[in-house]
Amino acid sequence: MVDKQKLSNFIIRILDSSQLQVAAGAIQKAFKEEIFLNAEEVHKYLKKMEEVWDDWKKESDTDFISRFIEERGPYIFVMWLSEIFPFEFKQLEASFPRGPSSVDSLLEVIYNYSKDELKIIKDLLIKYGIEAEEDQVATTLFVEAIKSISDNFSKVINQSYKIFTSSVDLTNKRGNLKIDYKGAGRVVQ
Repeated sequence: MVDKQKLSNFIIRILDSSQLQVAAGAIQKAFKEEIFLNAEEVHKYLKKMEEVWDDWKKESDTDFISRFIEERGPYIFVMWLSEIFPFEFKQLEASFPRGPSSVDSLLEVIYNYSKDELKIIKDLLIKYGIEAEEDQVATTLFVEAIKSISDNFSKVINQSYKIFTSSVDLTNKRGNLKIDYKGAGRVVQ
């Protein structure tokens, strides 16, 4: 069940900070502020992920980050989106097929927005006088939340890691919105 207040507050902070503008990195800055605001949850998340990383290194016969992401990626990303951001755990799906190299990882993360969540977005867009479709805003919120993991994940693996978007597909069915995000992650120098 969606925490309407948590979702509303999140969207209000993003709208206040960025007005959903991409120019000058406004939306990315708004997400960095959101992460800073949730510093306690981020700290707990990072502690858990460091344990996951250390356990995996002990169990694994390889040190390829791409293999780590394949095996632990669903947990890492679903927890990021549901603990740091107000995405509902039960509405998230994640899969991480084998990447093309030892440093590249592929990812697919799906979120099924409910009618209630979409209504919250629509109502806030009206309140703020922002002319945008709620589907597009829902997509932006989800995609930016996914991409915002990069800096924090980099801290876990002690290497610079970045998420790149390949495609984002939307399916609207009976008032619900399914967002299917596909991308790749890579250690960058």
